[in-house]
Formats: sequence, C-alpha cells, structure tokens
Amino acid sequence: MRLRLTAVSLAILSLLAGSVHGQVTNEAVTLRVLVLDGNNGKPVRGRGVKINSSGDELVTGRTDTDGVFSVTRKFPEKISVFVIGRPRCADKNTATVVKVEDIVTQGVVDSNSCNSKVQRSALPGTLILFVRHETVAEILDIR
Repeated sequence: MRLRLTAVSLAILSLLAGSVHGQVTNEAVTLRVLVLDGNNGKPVRGRGVKINSSGDELVTGRTDTDGVFSVTRKFPEKISVFVIGRPRCADKNTATVVKVEDIVTQGVVDSNSCNSKVQRSALPGTLILFVRHETVAEILDIR
C-alpha cells in the first residue's frame, strides 16, 4: 500500500511540474526585471530595458522609480535581457540569457562583479540585474 501511495504521489508531482513548465511557454506570465546599480545596490530609475528572443525584440520599456520593469505576456523558453546604456556587472558584458521557467519558478539573480558586497535574492517571477555606468571608452566606442 505504501509503495502504491508513493507512486501516485510521484505521478501527481510530475503532472504539477509539467503544468508549471506549460504555463511558462503557453500562457502569459508576469516578469519583473529589477535593475540595480552594482556598486551601491540602489535602483536604477528610468532606464530602458529590452527583452529579446533569438535576436527578435519582444518588448521594451523603462524602469520605474523602484528600478523595476514589469511585463505580462507569453514568452518563449529563453530570453535575452538588456539594460540600455548601462553595461552589466558580470564577468562578460553581454546580454543576460535566461530561461523564463527559472525566473517564474524561483527568481534569478545575475552576477555582480562590480561590488561583491552588494548582493540580493530574487523572489519567483523576478530577474535582478546589476549594472554599472559606461566608461568613456565604451561611450566613444573605442576598442
């Protein structure tokens, strides 16, 4: 009897996990992108955020006074997130590519190489990005 209950429990958990995955790709979900200054942890207000997938622009918007850009829509499995005019505080200054399911189910925090003392934890549905100011060379596009 105990073995049968365990098998039923596993089957139910499997169905629930499948429904969470299906929700991400088949239904509209709300994603919050929280943009923080990687040096001091303060919200970056009024900054443009662009969400792409496979090179196609899905949505753009601006962060509010709390540094949050929020959007509800259907998303593909993976997205790229850019903060316009503010490079990431990550080892590689490229777009943040992330699975939507990870954002929705557990929240995602980008790395912060600008200041290791500035860290945050993300709630489900939230992607936290740490950014910095552009250098003069980056502004002038000097390589």
